[in-house]
Amino acid sequence: SIYFEGTSFRYYEATMGDLRCYLLSKLLWDPYMSEEEYNALIDEFFMIMYGGGYKELHEYMDIMTEAANRAKPSHFLGNRESPVQTVLYAYIAQNFEHMLDLFERAEALTETQEQKDRLYIMKIGFWMQGLTAVHDTRYEWGNEQIREEYTAWCKELWTFLKESHVDLSCGDNIYVPEIFVPSEYPMEWYK
Repeated sequence: SIYFEGTSFRYYEATMGDLRCYLLSKLLWDPYMSEEEYNALIDEFFMIMYGGGYKELHEYMDIMTEAANRAKPSHFLGNRESPVQTVLYAYIAQNFEHMLDLFERAEALTETQEQKDRLYIMKIGFWMQGLTAVHDTRYEWGNEQIREEYTAWCKELWTFLKESHVDLSCGDNIYVPEIFVPSEYPMEWYK
C-alpha cells in the first residue's frame, strides 16, 4: 500500500517521498495495474535515480516494508509523535548485515556521481533506523572492533546530519547533539 502524507520530490530527502510521488502519479493513470506492473515501476524509478543497483534497492525497500508490516498496527495511528514505533527494530537488526551488503552492491553499480549522492542520502535514512536497531549488539555487547566500526558509522551519520539539510521526516523534533556521544544511538537524537 502507498500513502501520500509526507511526499515530496527532493533529492535530499531520505524517506522515499520521491518514489511515493512517482508511484502515486502512475497509479492515478492506471489504478488497476497488476502487482507485476507496479513492481516494474519501482524498478524503473530506482534504475533512473540510482543506476544499476535498482534490484538491490528494491530488495532493501521490501525488507523495510516487512519491518513496518511486522510492527504493531496501532503504531501507525500515532507515528507523528514517535517514528521509532513505525517499524519492528528486531527485524531490521536481524537483516542489518544483508541491508548493508545491498547498499554496497548498489553503490558499486551507480553510473554517475549524482546517483551515488542520492544513494548516500537513502543510506543515511537506513543508518538512522539500522544503527538504532543494532546498538545493543554492536555497541553495548560487541567486541572492540565491532564497537569501533559501529561508532565510526554513527559519527559519520552525526557529522552528515550536522552539516546537511537532509529531511529524515522526524518533523521539527530531530535534534543532533552539539557533541557526539558514542553511547547514544541515533534515534535518541529524536526528542
